[in-house]
Amino acid sequence: MAKLTTKFVQSFNCPSDKKVMAVYDELGLMLRASYPSQKKLWIYSFRWEGKGTTISIGSYPEISLAKARLERDRLRTILKSGANPKVTKDLEKAQVMSDQSHTIKSLYALATNERINDPIKPWTPKHTKGVKHSFKLLKELHNIPIAQLSKLKLREVLVRITLDTGGASGQNAKKLMSIIYSYAESSGIVPSNLVKFFAKDRVLRKPRAEDTNKLAFIPLENLGVTYYHLRNSKASLAVKALIMIGSYTALRVGSFIDLKWADYDELKSVFIIPKEKIKNRKAITSPLPNQARELLSEIKKVQMTFQGNRWSTDMYIFSETGDKPINTESGRIHLQRVLKKHDLPKAVFHGFRSVAQILWTQKGFKEVYINLQLDHSVISGSNVIERYMGEIAFIEERAEMIQYLANHIDKEVEKYQANLT
Repeated sequence: MAKLTTKFVQSFNCPSDKKVMAVYDELGLMLRASYPSQKKLWIYSFRWEGKGTTISIGSYPEISLAKARLERDRLRTILKSGANPKVTKDLEKAQVMSDQSHTIKSLYALATNERINDPIKPWTPKHTKGVKHSFKLLKELHNIPIAQLSKLKLREVLVRITLDTGGASGQNAKKLMSIIYSYAESSGIVPSNLVKFFAKDRVLRKPRAEDTNKLAFIPLENLGVTYYHLRNSKASLAVKALIMIGSYTALRVGSFIDLKWADYDELKSVFIIPKEKIKNRKAITSPLPNQARELLSEIKKVQMTFQGNRWSTDMYIFSETGDKPINTESGRIHLQRVLKKHDLPKAVFHGFRSVAQILWTQKGFKEVYINLQLDHSVISGSNVIERYMGEIAFIEERAEMIQYLANHIDKEVEKYQANLT
């Protein structure tokens, strides 16, 4: 029979008196139809070690005559190389199935679980929560096998996130995809990390220092007016204490907002903060100024009055009743309200750290003390010195530094009050 034609393949059917009928093309390719379904299947027939063997190429019309011939030619090339086309095809099918199981969603679960349970530097619950938010933004990619995700598609999604939700969200989504790719690459699932190709991308590249908007902080000349209004504003004692102690110590709000009274050494006037609450996963002891001790004493009295005999050191410090800590956004929201009400420049809670660093540096406190208090990952220029210094608390030196800052804020408020009269 002559080679098959597209028209013949379209009209070919298995007669009703037969269950299966096959028509031959050439070089081992044939088309088989079944009755009564009339399903058509491309078959490649060849001999291996003296025995006749067949391989299914795919069904028609999903696989056209032209594509069937191309696949046949590929299998013939494999046969000529000395390999068994059927074994090769089975291995390819198994690889496809494996690739299909490695979706972005499944790899996200594996990669993040590894980071969360890292024995050296595990993710904090707060960081994990942020990563989950980034993953939600990548919803369009969740069910795509990573081996089938093209660079074009990945860039399209990351650019859309960047433009729709902002540069920070876009960078976080990109970082998460890099983590997923790194896991897949180290596991032999993909040959390389596609995210690396975006290092110089106009939209997706990491912002340069000059491109980054610094976290807004209270201008030094506005310290008096700002803290005057913060102290005299309508807010709970717990919220005011959170803002003032955050200002005095320059601690990240997430590291101390849910501390319990057991974490406060009243005699030594320090917060003992466990490593689980610290960004750099190193437990720290933070000195507190006299002003903070007074605020904490007031909160404690209020809680003990409310709780009576039920009060214990297992209760939360920054809380109205001690039963649960105030919302993590309380300090930020109240700060914004006060600034807006009195027409003061915008500032953020994290900006307290910038104010502290500027004032401490201007006063001449050593960089190592400042970096330890700010919980910066680098406190020196040497890894050896870093490890050594990391073991030294410098409690007295940092206590002096923090008391200076608290006194400075008081003096600025007094200056502002004097000008009101």
